[in-house]
Amino acid sequence: MSALFTQSVYVLSRRHPRLMRSVLRKGIEMELPGDFDIDRHFTPRYDPWDQRLCAVTDGDLFAALRAGSVSMVTDTVQRFTASGIRLGSGEELAADVVVTATGLDLLFMGGMQVCVDGQVVEPSQRMVYKGMMLEGVPNAAMAVGYTNASWTLKADLTSEYVCRLLNHMHDRGLRQCTAINRDEEVELRPLLDLGSGYVQRSVDRFPTQGHNDPWLMHQSYLRDISVMRPDTLGDSAMVFSNRDPNHRGGVEGAQAVGPASIRRSLSVTRRRPHLDDLAGRVAAVTGAGSGIGRALAVELYRQGCHLALADIDEPTLAETVALCEGSAVGGTGTSSDRTGSAGVKVTSQRLDVADRDAVFAWADQVVAEHGTVNLVVNNAGVAIGSTIEGLAIEDFEWLMNINFWGVVHGTDAFLPKLRDAGVGHVVNLSSVFGLISVPSQGAYNSSKFAVRGFTDALRMELDVADCGVSCTTVHPGGIRTNIARRARVNDSVADLGASRDDVGDLFDQVARTTPDKAARKILEAVRKDRRRVMVGADAVAVDALSRLPARLYQGMLVRGARLGRS
Repeated sequence: MSALFTQSVYVLSRRHPRLMRSVLRKGIEMELPGDFDIDRHFTPRYDPWDQRLCAVTDGDLFAALRAGSVSMVTDTVQRFTASGIRLGSGEELAADVVVTATGLDLLFMGGMQVCVDGQVVEPSQRMVYKGMMLEGVPNAAMAVGYTNASWTLKADLTSEYVCRLLNHMHDRGLRQCTAINRDEEVELRPLLDLGSGYVQRSVDRFPTQGHNDPWLMHQSYLRDISVMRPDTLGDSAMVFSNRDPNHRGGVEGAQAVGPASIRRSLSVTRRRPHLDDLAGRVAAVTGAGSGIGRALAVELYRQGCHLALADIDEPTLAETVALCEGSAVGGTGTSSDRTGSAGVKVTSQRLDVADRDAVFAWADQVVAEHGTVNLVVNNAGVAIGSTIEGLAIEDFEWLMNINFWGVVHGTDAFLPKLRDAGVGHVVNLSSVFGLISVPSQGAYNSSKFAVRGFTDALRMELDVADCGVSCTTVHPGGIRTNIARRARVNDSVADLGASRDDVGDLFDQVARTTPDKAARKILEAVRKDRRRVMVGADAVAVDALSRLPARLYQGMLVRGARLGRS
C-alpha cells in the first residue's frame, strides 16, 4: 500500500509539480508551529521528485520539532573542524557525531569490467533492457530498482523474470540470450532521472535508457508488472541462440528460437481471447461523432471490421464515416449504408442513447443491415461541472440518462444478439472518475461509478454463463477530446476555486493521451479479454491512488481545492 501511495505521489509530482509543491507545503504547515521558518528549512530550490523526496511516515520528526527537542539548520558544508562542521554561512555547528549522507559516488556494477568475446564493454554506450540486462551482453542480468520506491520491488520482478527466462532456455536447450536493439530511432535518456548531485556526478558512467519499451525504465511498479509479465519473453529485442546439440528435450516447438515460438508455448496456459481478430467482424459504436468513439471507428475500419456507427450529432457522425471511408458522404438522412473500397461496410444512424426504444430499434437495424454483431462499444457521454448543492435535478437526470442508462440500454439491446453470434464483446466506457471522486464532479462520478459496478457484475455473470460473450470496463484518464469544453458548467464551481471559463483550459493542460492511442489500447484489451483497462499513465496513477485509504487521497484533493480558492 505504501508503495502505491509513493508512486502515485511521484506521478503527480512529475505531471503537476506546482500543485504538489503547494500540497506538500500545506501539509507541513499543518504539522509545525506558525512561527517555524518553512521557507528556509522545507522549501528546496527544486520541484518534488527532481531529487528524492523524504517521507516522514509516522510524523516523528515534526513531533520533535514541535516539542523543541531537536533543532534544524539548513546550509551548505564548507569543511570539517576539530569541534564539528564549518557551514557556508561561516557559522560553526558543534557536533560529537557526524553522519555523512552527502558526497556519494556511484559506480555501475561496483566498477566491474564487462567483456564480451575479449572486447571491453563500455556501459555508458549501451542501453538497459527492462532494467535488467545490458544491450549486447549475453547471459548477464542485474537489478536496477526504483528511485521512487523500495529497490526490492523491482528486484523481485527481475528475479522472477530471469527464472522464467532460464526455465525457457533450459527446456529448449538454448544456451544464450541477448538483448539487441533494432530500433534506429530510439531516443536515449539518462538511466536515473534525478537531479541529485550524486546522480549527476556519475551519469556518464552509467548505461542509458530508451524512450519506449523494452528499453524504457518506467519507475512504476504497476507498469513493470505488465512489462515483465510471462508472455513478454518473446518480444523482438530478445534473441535466443547457441542451441545445445545434445539437448533431447520434449517441449513442443523447441526447434524454434524466435518470439513466435515463445508465444505459442506460453499460449498453452493462457485463455484464448473471444475476439482475437476483428477483421470481418461487426462492431456497433455509440458516440462515434468525435473523440474516442471516432478514433475507435477509424481504427476498427483499418483492421477490416464492419461498422455500425451512432451519434446524436449527425454532421459529426457523417465526418467520422468520411474519415473511415476516405471519401465524402452525401446526404444527411437518418441512416447511411456504404461499402468502402476495402470491402468494409459502414452504416450510420442518428441516435439518442437515452431513448431506450430507439436503442433497441437500432440494434435490430444493425443485425438487419450487417447480418450479425460481435462488438458493442457504449461510448456516448457528457459532463457537468457543479457542486452537489448547485446541481439542478434536471441536469443530473440528463447526464445519468446518457452516461449510465445509455450504457444499460446498449447492453440490454445488443446482448442477446451477441449471444446469437456465438462470439461477442461489450465495451462500456467508465472513467478515472469511476475510480475516485473529485469535487465538482458529483454527477459525473455517480454515472461512471455506476457504469463500473454494472459492467463488473455483467462480466462475472458472463463468465458463469460461459456463452462466448465477454465485456470490458474502460477507465480513460485525460483524453484530448471536447467533452470538457462541451460540458454544462455552472457558477457553483467557483466555491471550489475554479471558474466556468477555466474548465476547458484546465482539462487541456492535463489531457495527455490522444484518442487514437486510447482506441488502440481499448481494442488491445478486447483482443486480450481484459476485465478492465486503464487508458493513459494518469489513469494508472489514479487507479493506484484509489487503493489508498480514502482519507489520504481525499485529503490531497481537498487541500488542492482550498489552495485554488486562495
